[in-house]
Amino acid sequence: MISKQTVSSLNLKLYTKTGCHDMFHDINTRYKNLDELELDLKSRQEDPETLNKLWWVLNYHSEMLDQSRKLRAIVETKLESIANTTGC
Repeated sequence: MISKQTVSSLNLKLYTKTGCHDMFHDINTRYKNLDELELDLKSRQEDPETLNKLWWVLNYHSEMLDQSRKLRAIVETKLESIANTTGC
Protein backbone atom coordinates (compact mmCIF):
# COMPACT_ATOMS: atom_id res chain seq x y z
CA MET A 1 0.00 0.00 0.00
CA ILE A 2 1.03 3.57 -0.61
CA SER A 3 1.69 5.18 2.75
CA LYS A 4 -0.72 7.82 4.06
CA GLN A 5 2.17 10.26 4.31
CA THR A 6 3.01 9.81 0.60
CA VAL A 7 -0.65 10.11 -0.41
CA SER A 8 -0.93 13.30 1.59
CA SER A 9 2.39 14.85 0.57
CA LEU A 10 1.88 14.19 -3.15
CA ASN A 11 -1.84 15.00 -2.92
CA LEU A 12 -2.76 11.70 -4.58
CA LYS A 13 -6.41 10.99 -5.17
CA LEU A 14 -8.36 7.77 -4.95
CA TYR A 15 -9.63 6.15 -8.12
CA THR A 16 -12.59 3.90 -8.62
CA LYS A 17 -12.44 0.92 -10.94
CA THR A 18 -14.58 2.88 -13.41
CA GLY A 19 -12.22 5.85 -13.12
CA CYS A 20 -9.34 3.63 -14.19
CA HIS A 21 -11.12 2.08 -17.16
CA ASP A 22 -9.39 4.18 -19.84
CA MET A 23 -5.91 3.53 -18.49
CA PHE A 24 -6.66 -0.19 -18.16
CA HIS A 25 -7.83 -0.30 -21.77
CA ASP A 26 -4.73 1.61 -22.91
CA ILE A 27 -2.44 -0.81 -21.07
CA ASN A 28 -4.21 -3.81 -22.59
CA THR A 29 -3.88 -2.47 -26.13
CA ARG A 30 -0.42 -0.92 -25.91
CA TYR A 31 1.60 -3.60 -24.11
CA LYS A 32 1.93 -7.25 -25.07
CA ASN A 33 3.02 -8.23 -21.57
CA LEU A 34 3.86 -6.88 -18.15
CA ASP A 35 7.58 -6.66 -18.95
CA GLU A 36 6.87 -4.12 -21.70
CA LEU A 37 4.84 -2.02 -19.30
CA GLU A 38 7.59 -2.21 -16.69
CA LEU A 39 10.20 -1.09 -19.23
CA ASP A 40 8.05 1.82 -20.34
CA LEU A 41 7.40 2.77 -16.74
CA LYS A 42 11.12 3.02 -16.05
CA SER A 43 11.52 5.53 -18.87
CA ARG A 44 8.75 7.88 -17.65
CA GLN A 45 8.32 7.42 -13.98
CA GLU A 46 8.46 10.91 -12.56
CA ASP A 47 4.77 11.87 -12.69
CA PRO A 48 3.17 11.01 -9.33
CA GLU A 49 -0.41 11.28 -10.61
CA THR A 50 0.23 8.88 -13.51
CA LEU A 51 1.98 6.47 -11.17
CA ASN A 52 -0.88 6.73 -8.69
CA LYS A 53 -3.48 5.97 -11.36
CA LEU A 54 -1.35 3.06 -12.60
CA TRP A 55 -1.19 1.72 -9.04
CA TRP A 56 -5.01 1.74 -8.88
CA VAL A 57 -5.27 0.00 -12.26
CA LEU A 58 -2.84 -2.67 -11.10
CA ASN A 59 -4.74 -2.99 -7.85
CA TYR A 60 -8.16 -3.41 -9.45
CA HIS A 61 -6.95 -5.64 -12.28
CA SER A 62 -4.17 -7.59 -10.60
CA GLU A 63 -5.59 -10.94 -11.72
CA MET A 64 -5.18 -9.84 -15.36
CA LEU A 65 -2.13 -7.59 -15.26
CA ASP A 66 0.06 -8.20 -12.24
CA GLN A 67 -0.73 -11.43 -10.42
CA SER A 68 2.53 -11.36 -8.48
CA ARG A 69 1.94 -7.68 -7.62
CA LYS A 70 5.57 -7.04 -8.55
CA LEU A 71 4.86 -4.01 -10.70
CA ARG A 72 2.48 -2.56 -8.13
CA ALA A 73 5.29 -2.77 -5.55
CA ILE A 74 7.65 -1.01 -7.97
CA VAL A 75 5.11 1.79 -8.42
CA GLU A 76 4.66 2.09 -4.64
CA THR A 77 8.42 2.33 -4.15
CA LYS A 78 8.74 4.99 -6.84
CA LEU A 79 5.96 7.08 -5.31
CA GLU A 80 7.62 6.85 -1.90
CA SER A 81 10.91 7.93 -3.49
CA ILE A 82 9.30 10.93 -5.19
CA ALA A 83 7.68 11.97 -1.90
CA ASN A 84 11.01 11.69 -0.09
CA THR A 85 12.88 13.56 -2.84
CA THR A 86 10.46 16.46 -2.88
CA GLY A 87 10.94 16.87 0.85
CA CYS A 88 7.32 16.30 1.68
